[in-house]
Amino acid sequence: MSEKLDLEAVLLTGGESRRMGEDKARLQVGGRALAEAIASEFGCLEVRVTVLGREPLADRAFLRDDAEHPGPAWALSRFVPSARVVFVCSCDIPRFRAACVGPIVGAMGSKEGAVPVIQGQGQYL
Repeated sequence: MSEKLDLEAVLLTGGESRRMGEDKARLQVGGRALAEAIASEFGCLEVRVTVLGREPLADRAFLRDDAEHPGPAWALSRFVPSARVVFVCSCDIPRFRAACVGPIVGAMGSKEGAVPVIQGQGQYL
């Protein structure tokens, strides 16, 4: 990416993982916890990563989400951005690559938000 984006990332790790049966953020993929692997992907963008969840990740900003069943919108409502653009990412995307961030942000233009659509399905988180 040639120019630095006025961007920060939010990684949602507070879900209950009821259908999965175990904490998705801690699932091991390639020898690393999934949440840590995703947070590390943002390293090439040199952006701040804030974890919204029940447990912090090392060297990341953290906002505890202890509420019972409120969902990601509640957690995000308590977050105060420090950049013009906030990229929100859930912790259950094993193939997430930071290379997708620039094109998504670029496609926003002057709009206030963007949701990728894959095969007609909105990818909200």
